[in-house]
Amino acid sequence: MTRSSVLDLWLWPLEVARTAVGVAETFCNAQAVIAKRAPKITSAMRDPLNADSRELTRMVTEKVDAFGRSGKILTDGQGKIQAALSGQAKDLGRLAGGEIFGPADWMRIANRNVELWSAMVNLPGASLHPVRTRVAKNARRLKR
Repeated sequence: MTRSSVLDLWLWPLEVARTAVGVAETFCNAQAVIAKRAPKITSAMRDPLNADSRELTRMVTEKVDAFGRSGKILTDGQGKIQAALSGQAKDLGRLAGGEIFGPADWMRIANRNVELWSAMVNLPGASLHPVRTRVAKNARRLKR
């Protein structure tokens, strides 16, 4: 168990609120980006030879990159959660089998619970971050 995990446990309501604000901000910025890019798409469909190919390419590559990063964060987080749950299941199996646990065993279970909670609380905001950052950058750039 890390010091950061204990702090995450204590500050989880703040992280949930921060993630909710991030989702709302991303939705608003995405709407602005779509409003700026839709005419470019329409123009490209009408006249492909004079299309803004740089912006059209960015639409695809940036999206793939942001969602790829987000997916990696989700996969890594899922791995941490799965490892913690697997460890807990093994310990519960040992308890169900009649094994007597000492203080170190109970501490290991408690530490795993804190790590699990920390991973679950931080995963939504962390996985949103790459998409949120890219959308915000595009909204600022396209506003000019």
